[in-house]
Amino acid sequence: MRARRGFTLIELLVVIAIIAILIGLLLPAVQKVRDAAARMSCQNNLKQIGLALHNYENANGKLPPRAFPGTGAAWGTLILPHIEQDNVFKLYRPDLDWRDPLNQDAVTKPVKTYKCPSSPERTASGTFNGGAWASSVSDFGANGGLDPSLMTLGWLPATTSRNGVFMQGIELRVTDITDGTSTTLAVVEMGGRPNRWNAGRDTGAIQNAGVKGPWAHTHNHIEARGHSADGTTKPGACTVNCTNADGIYGFHTNGANVALMDGSVRFVTPALNNFVLYAVATPSTGEVVNGSDF
Repeated sequence: MRARRGFTLIELLVVIAIIAILIGLLLPAVQKVRDAAARMSCQNNLKQIGLALHNYENANGKLPPRAFPGTGAAWGTLILPHIEQDNVFKLYRPDLDWRDPLNQDAVTKPVKTYKCPSSPERTASGTFNGGAWASSVSDFGANGGLDPSLMTLGWLPATTSRNGVFMQGIELRVTDITDGTSTTLAVVEMGGRPNRWNAGRDTGAIQNAGVKGPWAHTHNHIEARGHSADGTTKPGACTVNCTNADGIYGFHTNGANVALMDGSVRFVTPALNNFVLYAVATPSTGEVVNGSDF
């Protein structure tokens, strides 16, 4: 009779250990590739938004406002036809609040262009006029200029204009951006809202009763200010990934994406100086910013 060969227990354990080591070496590389792919997808979405803003101006003679006064549509709704979401745009009633029951069919539709794959999945909900509402969310906010506290607290001169490119009821043209389109913010990554994230941690808080985050929200924007490193106070020197409450915030390693008014997209890091952030948040205040500064 022939002897039957097989693995001994020690040989089996050695093989398992080798496989475990190989997996341990492979997983970080796989995760790095996945992170890079998600970051590129996020940048592409911002690129599409930047292009849509310019197409909107070509069609209407002006850039969209952050929102029209009253119940009018916000920028995220106005550019829907320019990101191949005309079907969603046609569902929206601009004469009604975005939380109105008759707008639920529109605002609950996920808009892929407004999402960053690196951000956690979530939705927004709340109450309006005694009824419940729900909405799909966005990971991006428009440049709404400067937080007024920068002037009142003396961080910037009291005479500094706080207006960004996208203000309520104000429709600029690209030619109004005299500081240069390549050094003026258009849209920035503000991932994870309405959940409040501070320095990589979900605080468990919901921002503004859930209304900060939906793509149709009439004030879906950032007011540049900077925060403390832990994201709890403002203004401060921390500019990127300190908090998603009016802060540039991404779920990427060491930074987040921003779109500029020339249509380009950049990856900014926490090394971004807060006074450079203030400068690129305003379109026509005369600051000189070098592209290498951010």
